[in-house]
Amino acid sequence: MFCGNCGKEIENGSTFCPFCGECSAEENTPSRSKDAADKYQKLFVDAREQYIASLGDSYLNSYLSSKKIEHCIAVLSSKKLYLYGTMYDSDNVLVSRKRIEKVVNIEDITGTGFVYQEPSLWKLVLGIILLFPIVTAIIAIPLMVSYLKERQSLFAIDYAGGHIKFDVSIYGIAESQDFHKMIRRVQDSIKDKNK
Repeated sequence: MFCGNCGKEIENGSTFCPFCGECSAEENTPSRSKDAADKYQKLFVDAREQYIASLGDSYLNSYLSSKKIEHCIAVLSSKKLYLYGTMYDSDNVLVSRKRIEKVVNIEDITGTGFVYQEPSLWKLVLGIILLFPIVTAIIAIPLMVSYLKERQSLFAIDYAGGHIKFDVSIYGIAESQDFHKMIRRVQDSIKDKNK
């Protein structure tokens, strides 16, 4: 099992992590309970993988029960990152929204982070200029709405061969940041093991 705080591998059933001293995530966090780990286990390629974290738990539970998915989900195990649903995918040339089922090895993840997209300012400026005469308001309002819709915060995962981006507004910034930290901790744990 892995520590929910530092991400290092600890002995199964441990109450405290010997590396950071935190209480064991398996003992204290409902999402990492044995039932949750068993439920997610059927997603994993290798039976020795352990569930670490997921992004979009409610969507994941829906996917496991019905195999239908509303939004994108990501499941982090001790060895791999599993991606399901519609998300932004890039092969270093084209970026598009695609429905994806993909498995990425933790060692292949080259970076993670957040991208804050600001829309083209010309739409807002032109919308404000056109708003004053009543006749042009029909054009101005759609331009301003388009400007506001284009503002996005995305959580990005770069891996050998491409990039995946999640819309942070679906999950919230806190859940996205926690998932980001867990990926980094698992990567650090794997690097420490290989030293």
